[in-house]
Amino acid sequence: MRVDSKVIGLERQGNCIAVKVESSGKISQVVGTHVLVAIGRQPNTDDLGLEKAGIATDPRGHIQVDDQLRTNVPGVWAMGDCNGATSSHCNDQAKMSDT
Repeated sequence: MRVDSKVIGLERQGNCIAVKVESSGKISQVVGTHVLVAIGRQPNTDDLGLEKAGIATDPRGHIQVDDQLRTNVPGVWAMGDCNGATSSHCNDQAKMSDT
């Protein structure tokens, strides 16, 4: 994952796609089979009925969890974007939840 970056070019290379990215004044290229571009992040929790279940959220809509990903409702955990974690933190969260 790259933040504060700008895509400056895309080109097909055989069955792959090359993306030219500028980050911190440096230009690099990432090659893959698919491209996903995300601009900003916000949780998609507004239609989950969290308020009906009594699950606490913050003002932005992120589900509030403790350090073991537990919500305020017993037996309910939340991991990933819905609790405000970035993708790199999701792996850390999954490792924590296994312990």
